[in-house]
Amino acid sequence: MYQGDSDAQLLKGLVGLLVEGLSGLTPAEIVTITPYFIQDTGLNLSLRPSRANGFYNIFKIMKKKAQQSQGSEQS
Repeated sequence: MYQGDSDAQLLKGLVGLLVEGLSGLTPAEIVTITPYFIQDTGLNLSLRPSRANGFYNIFKIMKKKAQQSQGSEQS
């Protein structure tokens, strides 16, 4: 469902974590995921605030795409 890439190795890894973590989930399941998993994993403690914010923004984009996918399935 998702794929992503980046020239920056750290960002490539963060995108890979999200792609791997969300793969196999339905759009409805993805929509219900809250960003609290970032704190639950402790990832936010390992990243500078700007990187953690970027990770969160990527997650929001992926979640938005899942919401859009849900809407197109219902049409």
